[in-house]
Amino acid sequence: ALPILEKVDNLVLIGPTAGKIFDSVKEEAEKQGKNIKIYMCDDFKDAILVAKKVSNQVRSIPGYPIQLEGYVKQLQVEKTNNPSYIFWVENDKEVKSMNITSREIKEMEMSSKVYIVSGENTDSKTGTLWAVTLDGAVYNLNSDLTPVAGFPVLLGSKPSASPSAIKDGLIIPLENKTLCQVSTKAEKATLPTNAISGSVLANPTVLENKIAYYDKGFLGKVNVLEGEEKLSYQVTGIGYGSPALLTKNTDTYTAFISQAGNLTIWCDNFTIPGFPLE
Repeated sequence: ALPILEKVDNLVLIGPTAGKIFDSVKEEAEKQGKNIKIYMCDDFKDAILVAKKVSNQVRSIPGYPIQLEGYVKQLQVEKTNNPSYIFWVENDKEVKSMNITSREIKEMEMSSKVYIVSGENTDSKTGTLWAVTLDGAVYNLNSDLTPVAGFPVLLGSKPSASPSAIKDGLIIPLENKTLCQVSTKAEKATLPTNAISGSVLANPTVLENKIAYYDKGFLGKVNVLEGEEKLSYQVTGIGYGSPALLTKNTDTYTAFISQAGNLTIWCDNFTIPGFPLE
């Protein structure tokens, strides 16, 4: 309830958990002395109508919308308190940057299909955007798409999935069954050589100094790395996608949903009682 109160002004609820969410948020709002508008809806159609009505309070920005070219995906936003740039990919290998105030667009065409992810650091020395091509080149780019000194860095293998940003760097799963870490200083390192036994087909999840990923194989498992230590959790059935990480007090919880729809949550080498849950 607390994160909802911190980030939401209008809450539209539908479904079997709506009542519980309503009670929880209302109770927390009374404790915090905050006001939030909550709308209870019977079905999805009603929720859309309410959302449309509520959204009338949002003003449009002059000069928008803008017609973009080509096939657009992978939208990213500069990670600052007051972001000025957005980034996206057109036609799989054209990286584009736009200043949202001036609407000036810069572009950089890559040699192959490219993944992009906003960096955790945002200045001219550490870059604002990471780009990794399918042929194994890592670029650290400034907001105008000029490369930071020392880049690109060649990986020596193709990425097997999209990368994930970490503090001062990037984590990339590779087809040669390794996890590669590239720093903002253009330094390349391989995480523990036994990190992957099968293949990683989804981007790793990062939480502070922990990295979690699904190692897909005959016996799939979720691995959590912290420095040189590795925890492995066996997954029941076939899986695909990225795990989730949550820290509560001093405990770290790892969650994963299999393709069959079974949710499992682990903590400190143990499965939480009541899981897996369909």
